[in-house]
Formats: sequence, C-alpha cells, structure tokens
Amino acid sequence: MGANLLAQMTETSCLVNVMHEILVSRWNQRRPCIAVCPNQRLEKHVGFDVALPDFHKVLALQFKAYRTLKGNVQDYFSIYGEQHSTLLKYPINCAFYVFSDHRTHKDMDQDRRREFSGQPYLILNNTWFVEVHSTHGKRIYRNQLASGAIPSIRWRDVDVGLIECRFGFSIVRTDGHYVLHDAEQRIVEVLEIPSGRFSLFYTTTARAE
Repeated sequence: MGANLLAQMTETSCLVNVMHEILVSRWNQRRPCIAVCPNQRLEKHVGFDVALPDFHKVLALQFKAYRTLKGNVQDYFSIYGEQHSTLLKYPINCAFYVFSDHRTHKDMDQDRRREFSGQPYLILNNTWFVEVHSTHGKRIYRNQLASGAIPSIRWRDVDVGLIECRFGFSIVRTDGHYVLHDAEQRIVEVLEIPSGRFSLFYTTTARAE
C-alpha cells in the first residue's frame, strides 16, 4: 500500500516538474523569469499555487493532479469550491488551471526519459491549461479535456498569449511604484490579503525599468 501511495502523482509533483519545463522554455527564449509561490496561508486568499512574472505581465496558475480515491487513481481532477470562487474573481485570461495528464510518477518519469530521445518538453506538452472561467462543476474529466468539451490550450499558446499581452495581469510603473494597469483587473484588490493589497504580493517581482 505504501509503495502504491508513493507512486501516485501529487499536485506538488505536477507543479515542480511542469514549472521546471516552463522556466527552462522561458530561459531558452531569452525571457527568463521565476516562479513566485505563496505560502499555504496566503494561497487560501489568492487561490493560486504559482504567480509567473513575465516582464510586466503576471499569470496565476493553479495546479491539479488526478483525483485519488481509496488508493486508486481516477480519471478526473477535483475543483474545490472556495478556491474556485476566489479564482473566478480574477479577470478573464489572468488565471489558469493546470491539469497534468500523468497518473503516476512513473508516467511522468517515462515522459522525462523520452525527452532524451529528441522530444523536448514532453511533460509540458502533455499538460492542459484551462482558463478558470471555462470550468464548471466539481470534477473535470480527462475525456472533457481530450475532446475539447472543456476548452484547453497547451503551454506554447499560453506563452504566446503572454508575449502578445493577451494573458496575465498588466503592470505599469507609476511614481516609482508598480500598480495594476487595467481598471478591470484592479478588482482583485478587494481580496483580503494578510500582508495588504493583492498587488503588493507580486508586483515586487516586476522588472525595474
């Protein structure tokens, strides 16, 4: 039983391995960035696992692994009500769920090994990115993602969206401080963050001009 539990994919493993490929991809494009992760207390307020700064854009990502029930891996991802309600407060195209299509650590390891044979970013390319407003209900089934019933995109399209400024929060520097540029996006400031306004959490990662 212990070995079986160890083999099952976890959200943390999805986050670490998918984010590794995202960051390497950005580096190879000469657009280096870091992954900014809130602590557990702050995550309850902001709803995401990772904020990805890209020059003056920031994207919020919430990672999910396949649901495990009584030691068995299911074919769906669970959406949690309170967390989802928080993410729905974000403007469209600013926050995405990240669904990694790997049931076990062995599955992910096999993709990693195939990358040595000339298939780069295979883990990343076997991951769905879904805009949070496109999801409904408490379960997202694999066949909904694979068939397009729930619209999803791959990282390369998210990446292009960031570069073209179609995705992510827009940040500008005003009077020496970084602020949210779009009035519609400032709605997230109503989120109650222990350390102050929401933008204070991530705008400090913006590149200085």
